[in-house]
Amino acid sequence: MLLRGQKDLTVTVGLRKGAVPATLCYCFGWTKEKIAEELHQTGTTGALEDIKAKMKDPGCSCEIFNLSGGCCPGDVTAAIKALQS
Repeated sequence: MLLRGQKDLTVTVGLRKGAVPATLCYCFGWTKEKIAEELHQTGTTGALEDIKAKMKDPGCSCEIFNLSGGCCPGDVTAAIKALQS
């Protein structure tokens, strides 16, 4: 397993408390801020639908980009619920 140092990171670690932008989906660029803006503008968000469609084509690279090594829909769903409350 390749361990990366802080200098090798290309995005802000989104789930870290206080991170701005707070990246939720490293493969397709969804952040808490982007979702909050969409919710503010339209009352809804297409984040999950967009992510799920892109996971099918072109496919995700969560094991490479997501620091947790897992897929993000659970984190995105939790963030949406928190932002809506």
